[in-house]
Amino acid sequence: MDKRRRIAVQEAAELVADEINRLIDSKPKKRLLNVAQLRRSANSVPGNIAEGLGRGEGAARNDKFRTARGEAEETISRLRSNFVGERIEKRCIGGFGIG
Repeated sequence: MDKRRRIAVQEAAELVADEINRLIDSKPKKRLLNVAQLRRSANSVPGNIAEGLGRGEGAARNDKFRTARGEAEETISRLRSNFVGERIEKRCIGGFGIG
């Protein structure tokens, strides 16, 4: 993967985390389920990507990328459960491939 694409992936993860933080902050308290875990997993994705990009090729880098992928899956799962429970509207998650 070339450097521009790696940076684009990290930037996209940061934009998603920012959007999820805005979503959480815009909802009344107690409206969403698993808020702390959702915020943590969403913010962990770009952090792990950044750590992976900062390491040389090999097992340590791959481990950070695997962790980022797992955190992304957790974020999607938590968004999905809130969507199914009608705690967030489809317009809030349209770009996440949920619903």
